[in-house]
Amino acid sequence: MAHQVQQESHHAFICKIIGELLGIPEHDFTIEKNTVATNNHVYMINLGKALESEKVSHDVKPFTVAVPAGTSHLVMRIARANNNVEDSIRIRNEVAFLTLAREALAEVDPLLVPRVFGWDDAAEPSYILQEFKHGESISCDYLQGLSEQDVASVCQQLAAVTTALQGYRLPVDGYGGLTFDDAGKLSTTKVIFRTGGPFLTYTDYLKATLEWQLEQSGSVAALNGWRDVPGLRARIDAFVADGLDKILSQVPENKPTLVHGDLTLPNLLFDLRTNRLVAVVDFDFGHIGSTITEFLYSFPEFQGILLGVAEPEGHLRGLILNGFVGEVDAQFSIGKAWDKALAAQGAMRPSTIEGSADVADVWWFSQELMQFHWLLPRFYESQSNEQIQGWVSESRQQLETYLDHWGY
Repeated sequence: MAHQVQQESHHAFICKIIGELLGIPEHDFTIEKNTVATNNHVYMINLGKALESEKVSHDVKPFTVAVPAGTSHLVMRIARANNNVEDSIRIRNEVAFLTLAREALAEVDPLLVPRVFGWDDAAEPSYILQEFKHGESISCDYLQGLSEQDVASVCQQLAAVTTALQGYRLPVDGYGGLTFDDAGKLSTTKVIFRTGGPFLTYTDYLKATLEWQLEQSGSVAALNGWRDVPGLRARIDAFVADGLDKILSQVPENKPTLVHGDLTLPNLLFDLRTNRLVAVVDFDFGHIGSTITEFLYSFPEFQGILLGVAEPEGHLRGLILNGFVGEVDAQFSIGKAWDKALAAQGAMRPSTIEGSADVADVWWFSQELMQFHWLLPRFYESQSNEQIQGWVSESRQQLETYLDHWGY
């Protein structure tokens, strides 16, 4: 019932916005909800007929463009509340990253990133109205079923995107999220993941993330700040006090880098006739990190996400860190193709980024302190106590493995 009421409210809101911004009456379009999206309420707006001329909003805001003639579909992204992200910067952060990513990828393909037609972070609900991108996401099974040549082609296209994001010269300094004033002047701000910021250095960012994760673990009853496991909290505290800075001191400072934060197959749209990449979407987790950062969030289907030393896929971690040298088992063929594509594009990758192993260990240790889902009740409210305790046990084992590795 509540879901139905919310959807009706969203429909009325969309009709109001489309009428005000574009002057299109509600009987001239239909609204279709994306039932797969989880971080936002995403709606496709299907116009009864394509626009005959461009539509310019009467309320022009920074980083928006006119809706071009010929448009027949639009996308409205309404921010989902209570989603464990920094709501105060969420809309402007994504608008900024859509804009900068479009600039960064202009030489790869100027049409890859959706244009923004309207947004509002003062309204309730807050939203982004953006360009609809044609194309389809592919599954992991689809990718694995491609020929070697087609896998190489898909990898090459994504590697070109990754390289362009790495090479983009940011108009701001520091690490964190992005915001802008009403004149469109950009500045760094808190990171979307609620861990604070902005930060002067990447190691400051890593340290703050770990400390925030540990603090928040105390607010989760099932974790209780890891005080219910004999001796574990003392070991964690000893590492934070005596070991963390030593490890981070070995990580050289790198340049601030545009990070998508979720370059996974659902956010990559392809023309299935040719397997050509036609869109990169969903910049909800966009932030400024280091060159290694994207590899901590993205590319899992390409066997390219860099995990920590305690993770069960340790053999893959070793291959990623050594650049897939020599003969590689067939099960890692996509990973090898991905690494080869990155190298061919001249991209920085874990095997060429100094300190990447240490960064990955600190990062994934901090994530095990409090997995993202613990602050999202919808993910665990329906779970049994046995399932919850299983999650706790898995994280405990991982934490102990990291601490053993570091000698704490």
